[in-house]
Amino acid sequence: MEKRPIIHRWMIMVLTFLAGYVNVEGIIECGVTVSHYTGNLSNLGKGLVLGDLRRVQILSSILILFFMGSLLIGMVNQREFRTPRNRYKWILLVQGLALIVVYHRFESILPYLLAFYMGIQNGAFAMYKGVRVRFTHMTGYLTEAALELAAILRRKASPERFVFYIFSMSSFVFGGIVAAIIEVYNHNILMPLSSILYIIVAYGLHRTTRIGYDYEN
Repeated sequence: MEKRPIIHRWMIMVLTFLAGYVNVEGIIECGVTVSHYTGNLSNLGKGLVLGDLRRVQILSSILILFFMGSLLIGMVNQREFRTPRNRYKWILLVQGLALIVVYHRFESILPYLLAFYMGIQNGAFAMYKGVRVRFTHMTGYLTEAALELAAILRRKASPERFVFYIFSMSSFVFGGIVAAIIEVYNHNILMPLSSILYIIVAYGLHRTTRIGYDYEN
């Protein structure tokens, strides 16, 4: 049997909220999503055909950096997400601190840094009730929610996973709403707040280690 680390539901919702928040930051800063890439890949193809080199450069860069973020978390953190010596909380802490520095001194690279962060976050290995958590992958969650609802209607599943997917998608949307509201009323705190959120989540992970495991055959 394979032992897989799990994570508290509240922390999943906070991390998913943060993904939604950061994704709207990316839209505000460079007009593209930084958390998911189906549309970005389509627009990359369109940009190549139309000769929009600026758009191609942005989309190619954030695509590569998202990939590199996932590669990083896969190399250093895969099986240690929920162990007492886990590295992910330290990565989140560094992300928050680095975001403050970049915001004040290197603002032009912010969209690329956010894409890298989203790659790290989506690649973080975590399980909840047998579900592999992907903090930015709402397309997959929407499909899984529909499949779970179908199973419930056929009386072959409990509503627990369906509720989890709905709450996760709602958290992502709520994060985007908060970022949009801040952009409208006080743009100056948009980026600093995301830095603070990363640091808060890092502390939350530090406080909630050793919470158990799921097992799979």
